[in-house]
Amino acid sequence: MRLLRRTDGLRRRGANAIEFALILPIYCGLMSGIFDYGWMFYYKSAMDSAVAYGCRQGSVVDPGLAEVNMPTVLSTAKTSMKTGIAQYGATCDASCASVATVYGTNPTRSIKCSLSRKWNPLFGFWTHGITLQSTTVMRLEWQR
Repeated sequence: MRLLRRTDGLRRRGANAIEFALILPIYCGLMSGIFDYGWMFYYKSAMDSAVAYGCRQGSVVDPGLAEVNMPTVLSTAKTSMKTGIAQYGATCDASCASVATVYGTNPTRSIKCSLSRKWNPLFGFWTHGITLQSTTVMRLEWQR
């Protein structure tokens, strides 16, 4: 009787190994997808914060009378977006494009800032070829 129980236990150990071998690829794929999507949401959040920071920095620069300093406003916003994303550990490489435009008339003249970048996943098993984009609009502080 004892011999029979021992044999059943040995057979079960082999079944456990087979079940583990069948489930492991599914588990690894699921975990890589979770990590990739988590990294993508972190990067999108960093871009949103960088665009808000850059737009704010551009909106407080005085455009001057007859908007003579408008190129300074736009370049400040673009530069601040690219440096703002570095504060969150993200990078702005060659695929990164920052755009700042001013539109409207007094007293509602505003600056629109946007940042887009091709996103590079950690594993690339589930997500690839995605371009992340973030846009913010802020009213210019100096209205003349």
